[in-house]
Amino acid sequence: MTTHPQYDLRWDVPWIPVRHLDGTRSVLPLQPLLEQAHLIDELTGDPGEWAAMMRFLPSVTALIARRDANADFEQWARTGLPSDLVNAALDEVADFLWLIHPDTPFMQEPRLAVPDQVAANPTEWLHLTTPGANSKAWWGKPGDRLSAEAGSPARVARGLVTSWFFSPGVAGRAAGTYRDEPDVSWRPRGTVSFRSHGLRVFWRGTNLAETLLANTMENHVRTVGRGSAGLPLWAVPGDTSPAASRLTAATWTGSVYLLAHDRDRFTGVHTGGRRIRGIDTGGEDRLSRVKEPEGRAGREVEGALF
Repeated sequence: MTTHPQYDLRWDVPWIPVRHLDGTRSVLPLQPLLEQAHLIDELTGDPGEWAAMMRFLPSVTALIARRDANADFEQWARTGLPSDLVNAALDEVADFLWLIHPDTPFMQEPRLAVPDQVAANPTEWLHLTTPGANSKAWWGKPGDRLSAEAGSPARVARGLVTSWFFSPGVAGRAAGTYRDEPDVSWRPRGTVSFRSHGLRVFWRGTNLAETLLANTMENHVRTVGRGSAGLPLWAVPGDTSPAASRLTAATWTGSVYLLAHDRDRFTGVHTGGRRIRGIDTGGEDRLSRVKEPEGRAGREVEGALF
């Protein structure tokens, strides 16, 4: 396990491709992107990556917007998101913005237990959302051409966001050391139900700042939830429930991921199918306890959000 963070997506790794209002293009780390959002026309890149980033970025924008209860968002769209608020918001989640981190790697689950004999999937798996390696797969088959950026920190970071928001989930073992092997039929899902209203972009502004502000939901900004900081799921350590806050529910994902790397090279990604605690039991009791968190989450979301 790596003992020190590497690949800071906030400042050091340019990973988000954009087109500026003057027509020039560049690739930016997260903080410069937010600080320059009023000078950016829109994100560019693969359609799947674009759609996923436009779910990820409003969850960050909510953390910025909630820091000023009297903010004039129309002015922010013209003059830019205040750099002091951007800095304060990203300070709050800074530990979650490293691709490699001993405790809080970006959009990964460090507790995912991977047996030695289990090989990692190629990192390009992250971009497929419904991948397959056999002849029935639409893409992602052996022999298909890879992106020139495959395995790079920027491509891997965008892939994690894409799978986080758009993978239908993979069946498999839970995160951590568990006795509930994948013999229990259970497949995760993203946003728990229609009641938890996942993030979605539906209006485009004259620049990226206006787009992000217009599509950041007010109840993600004005309320923080029950006994929670109201953080997006990707910035919550350990275990939580969709009922923790509206923003947590709206950024929910069922599957978990953990990058495999060798020094400075990303060699693949491990995946897990369950976002639940391990169960030290067997038989019918095990089955009922595997199913129970999802049922409880649905009840709590209904009670907490509406």
